[in-house]
Amino acid sequence: MTDKLSSLLVIAVLLPFAGALTNGLLVRYMPRKISGIIASCTITFSFLLFAVVYIAAGNAIRIPYVVQVAPWLFLGDFNAGISFIADRLSLIMALMVTGVSALIHFYSIGYMGGDRGVNRYFSYLNLFVGFMLILVMAENIVLMFVGWEGVGLCSYLLIGFWFSEEEKANAGRKAFIVNRIGDLAFIIGIFLILGYFNSASFISINANSYKIPEMTAFAVTLLLFIGATGKSAQIPLYVWLPDAMAGPTPVSALIHAATMVTAGVYMITRLGSLFMMSDMTLAVIMLTGSFTALFSATIATTQNDIKKILAYSTISQLGFMFAAAGAFAFSAAMFHLITHAFFKAALFLLAGSVIHALSGEQDINRMGGLERHLPHTSLMFWLASLTIAGIPPFSAFFSKDEILYKVFINENPAAHFAPKIAYIMLLLTSFMTAFYIARLYFKVFSGDYKGEKHPHESPRIMIVPLYILTILFAISGPFGMGGGIAHIMEMPAKIFIKNIHLTNTFQRILEPSIASFGSVSSDVSTEILLIFVSVAVAFAGWFSGRYLYYQQISPVVESFNRKFYPLHNLLYKKYYIDEIYEFLIVRPYIYISKGLYGLIDRFIIEFVFIGLLVKIVYVTGFVLRVFQNGYLYKIICIGITGLGIILYFMVGR
Repeated sequence: MTDKLSSLLVIAVLLPFAGALTNGLLVRYMPRKISGIIASCTITFSFLLFAVVYIAAGNAIRIPYVVQVAPWLFLGDFNAGISFIADRLSLIMALMVTGVSALIHFYSIGYMGGDRGVNRYFSYLNLFVGFMLILVMAENIVLMFVGWEGVGLCSYLLIGFWFSEEEKANAGRKAFIVNRIGDLAFIIGIFLILGYFNSASFISINANSYKIPEMTAFAVTLLLFIGATGKSAQIPLYVWLPDAMAGPTPVSALIHAATMVTAGVYMITRLGSLFMMSDMTLAVIMLTGSFTALFSATIATTQNDIKKILAYSTISQLGFMFAAAGAFAFSAAMFHLITHAFFKAALFLLAGSVIHALSGEQDINRMGGLERHLPHTSLMFWLASLTIAGIPPFSAFFSKDEILYKVFINENPAAHFAPKIAYIMLLLTSFMTAFYIARLYFKVFSGDYKGEKHPHESPRIMIVPLYILTILFAISGPFGMGGGIAHIMEMPAKIFIKNIHLTNTFQRILEPSIASFGSVSSDVSTEILLIFVSVAVAFAGWFSGRYLYYQQISPVVESFNRKFYPLHNLLYKKYYIDEIYEFLIVRPYIYISKGLYGLIDRFIIEFVFIGLLVKIVYVTGFVLRVFQNGYLYKIICIGITGLGIILYFMVGR
């Protein structure tokens, strides 16, 4: 890379901070629309600069290129500078972050136009993207931690954006506190890395990871993964993400699609060589991701809040990505991350369009029949629903199939039967995903309208970004084509082009930047069979949802809910996980805090130390006040008396 491209890269990273600073300082002096335009343009320019760098650099970024910005930390012979890494992994991730975020910013101009805090909103939004770019482009894990904590701060500010409402303020606090638990493990893992490698550089860590002892590798990677469960909302630290819906809907789209929750997957991929030193950790990651995917999908089947359904869907889809990472399939995890960013951003913004049309209504039981009132939103929601369901030929079909295939053939020596168990859980999740998204779509858009508001289609500033996202998630699938799909597509293609090889394009692009486990042989017939199984499961889930919820709710649903009420209620109450955490963690913590407050703050500090000290000072002052009363003759007498005492002792000696 040339110096000019390096400068453009630095400018691209810093532009969102410039937008945040501009809106933050001039918040009281700028018209509302201007702040949205400034914020949107800074992210758009950042995206364009990243695109220029990626295209112009060409093959130069097959090998990671380090852009030194400034010196930073020096501790003995250890140092960590402010430096960015430019390779295909970081630049593709930066393009996704800025591209999707730019569309969300433009959408927000229409969605948040009437809000009094719109200038503050766009300042926070720019800051969020800026810290995510620091996380993605960081050349060392210490600088990544700055971005890691920065996106945590911004999520708190944006989730609790309407902080005057106690419930929404609490949601922001919950996200912040839960993430601190994961971040504690993450920072301990960082200290262990620094202690062992004496370097924070990702290039150095990955290059020397083969030297790390097995138990040390297990401890380090497990701690890092716990940090990832906080940021990327996996069991047991997923509970903050559903409550994050308290923020504005574009914020939900930004958190779920382009920024915060993708951080954990990216971090594991960036340190892939290190994670591959611990088969046990990878097995834990694969099983945790698979179980989280199934667990959250079951909850999504019973929820009635349109945003909560999509929130649990995000947790589930992140589970797919972690399962892929645990099966050594880092490129499959990253490809699903990219496709998920497109269709999940679209789904959340489309949900925002519905909420906007119904003046804030989010209960899907009070919707229905919106296909006639919101034709553009309905069409795009239908396409996005087919995509997340895994219906071909949309993008999620390609990325999900690759994950299912890689999990099925995984040969981790520490996993034993875990890959097959994980595959079954992910297959069940695929069915439930298609089912709950069909339930959501048909309850919202088919049948008769049940609400009292008068629906209206969203303005053009909101619709245009949605169409762009729809095009992206509709056509991006073939870029990640691999496994059995490539074999199926090659058969007719070779009739016209004899030497065609439809291997995984996305995997080939990322190969120089990510760890590779090597090729695992598999029977082509097995690959093709797995494809047909996953497609059949997706169609079964979709048409089950359509059968039960098209036009009106089927009597079968009501009969099932009555007959299996305890099960339905368990899912509807989200397995009572929040209540369990409240009982086991929150309340004891509050009681202990109150006890310590009464003992240490009120008794020891305030009464013993401060109270007694005040009394001693008061008594001393009272005594001294007898002698120091301002009368000259008394002062002279005291002085003479004191002088006499001193002379007495001096003469006596």
